[in-house]
Amino acid sequence: MAFAFTDPNLQGELERDREGLRASRGAPFFATLREGLWHTTSPRGYLGIRATGAIEPNGGRFPYSYPQSAAAYGEAHGYVCLFDFATPSEDECAWGYFKWTPFFDRCTPVIVALQLDRAALAPRLIANAVPTAARDHAHIWLPYVEAWYDGPIPLSAVWRYLVMPRDPAGPPRWIAPDDTAAHAALADLIAHSHEHR
Repeated sequence: MAFAFTDPNLQGELERDREGLRASRGAPFFATLREGLWHTTSPRGYLGIRATGAIEPNGGRFPYSYPQSAAAYGEAHGYVCLFDFATPSEDECAWGYFKWTPFFDRCTPVIVALQLDRAALAPRLIANAVPTAARDHAHIWLPYVEAWYDGPIPLSAVWRYLVMPRDPAGPPRWIAPDDTAAHAALADLIAHSHEHR
């Protein structure tokens, strides 16, 4: 469902964002992202998640990807930050696309996106509308596409892993949760990379 602004300047920004998303590196897998609920992580984060068996709230224990992360809504409440591309409309996903696409293209040699089982997380899943409705002006979050989970997410809630190479650039590939050989190969790739934030 498309949405429109009565302000022609804002409508123009939306048109530019639609075009920008179509031209972005994320365009080829945007249809896949629209299928669900995701958590993205760095190579180091992936190794930590696999070692501990859970996606844990940051709580200041891990390096922030961006300086503004310390003021984020999810961080302030001890939540795991997620992306929900299935709930908003395509235009809502496109609006401000440049704020979320870097999370899928920020690490070398790969970025790992974990697709999550929404039904398994539903009881403690927090929708994007919650801080908006609460008029929380003290914290920041991504409009429309960010969601949160209250507590650690066990690996049993990970449906599949989307591995997106950046260096060298290559096509994304899927890894099933129980594909131990593929996970070992990815860990080896990360270990031998000179840069794996």
